[in-house]
Amino acid sequence: MHFSSFVFIVFVLLWYVRQMWIDFEGLGFAREFTKEKKRTQFHLSTGLVLMFTIGVLMWINFTPDSDKWTTGQTTTFVRDYGWPFNSYRTEETQHWPPAPSILWSLFSNQSTKPVVVSERTLSYVALFFNIAAWLFILRRVWTGWEWWLSCWRTPKQKKSPI
Repeated sequence: MHFSSFVFIVFVLLWYVRQMWIDFEGLGFAREFTKEKKRTQFHLSTGLVLMFTIGVLMWINFTPDSDKWTTGQTTTFVRDYGWPFNSYRTEETQHWPPAPSILWSLFSNQSTKPVVVSERTLSYVALFFNIAAWLFILRRVWTGWEWWLSCWRTPKQKKSPI
């Protein structure tokens, strides 16, 4: 991970914590603890939009970024999973040993099988940043959709009775 992307993620997380604190103070919890806590409610359409957003994020996250390269008698398959950072990697290397001779490979009952080496790695730091990015995106979609609904459903001005 590059230093600039790390600084960007830290900046986004700090900004998100600040926004959460502003929301916390705006509800009156920081000033008065005597008020009843309001339940978090949102519209049914917000739930549907969040459901589709989560579906898209899961599709992006679980679609592998595959790569294959061959060097001589070695073939390597690499699959990276995760978005926006690659948090899980599977790497499979196949090495084909050379046959002693063409006649041996034609008349021998033994077949040459590749030697396969598999390796799987999981990056907990990238996984943490992926989850943080998902929560940030979902929070922004939630507040943005609720704001749009409140603008769309504003009551029209009442006509004066006179």
